[in-house]
Amino acid sequence: MGEDADGTTIASVVIAPVDTPECRVTAMCFGAIKTGEFTAGNRKLVQALAERSSAIAARYAHEDEQIRQSRIAHDLELAARIQATLLPAPFPGTTQVSLSAIMLPANEVGGDFYLHPDRALPDDAPFAVCIGDVAGKGVAAALISTMCLSALRAEARRNATPADALRAVCGFVVEELERIESFVSCVYAQYDPRHRVLTYANAGHMPILHWQAATGAIELLGATGMPFGVESELKIGEAHCSLAVGDVLLLYTDGITEAADAQHRLFGDLRLYASLAAAAQLPCAAVQHAVLSAVQRFTPVQRDDLTLLVLKVEQ
Repeated sequence: MGEDADGTTIASVVIAPVDTPECRVTAMCFGAIKTGEFTAGNRKLVQALAERSSAIAARYAHEDEQIRQSRIAHDLELAARIQATLLPAPFPGTTQVSLSAIMLPANEVGGDFYLHPDRALPDDAPFAVCIGDVAGKGVAAALISTMCLSALRAEARRNATPADALRAVCGFVVEELERIESFVSCVYAQYDPRHRVLTYANAGHMPILHWQAATGAIELLGATGMPFGVESELKIGEAHCSLAVGDVLLLYTDGITEAADAQHRLFGDLRLYASLAAAAQLPCAAVQHAVLSAVQRFTPVQRDDLTLLVLKVEQ
């Protein structure tokens, strides 16, 4: 029939396909050097060897995939721990204000972030708070949120105005946002306890909810500019709001209002307003817990990051 490399005559050949998990074209090939064809028994033996080889290949592929998935899970767990440590520690509190914040990612890592002081402050010292949301989920959104958080910390340390702070952060991340075709919404606010005045800049984010203790009404402090990444240079203004003792501010991300129940109905703005109004006279941490609990009772499955920051004027 033919000769191999050393000149040995091959009388017949039997080929058996070997299935592989990668669906590659693989086969076992045997040649007989004696005259005559392979017997039926020979062919069955070759087929059995091929099937055994397929099983071994599948087992090793499964083990490799398990190792790969284990490494990915370990890396994501590590990334989640790192991301959690980058968020501020609990607010130390002052006699003037109390503050409570939480971020619950939908996956191992999230695209939401927030910032507030986590070191003791003089009672009348102004301070900054911030909340933001990177469009999308997963590792890319988490990396951008980490970049934003690092840049915001630097801006808070230098006491930048809200608009200046957001312009600086936008300039820091805009090229990365263009690369991954994403955007970031963000609110940066400075509170002056001595005069009870909030100065804020809102880059296309959800409005700050201002519950007024005197009337029980909720005022919406809306956007003063577009999100990061919509334009190469951020055009944003500032606005001011006067607060009174007992007033509550709620900053949140869209995972709160877009949480859906089993019938695909959204939690929405009205339920959020009602949840805030019902809890606003409670201590600050209890307000945050009550609003978050209302969302979690409403939605059977968390599909987006849930982030809240509550500030309450104590005196």
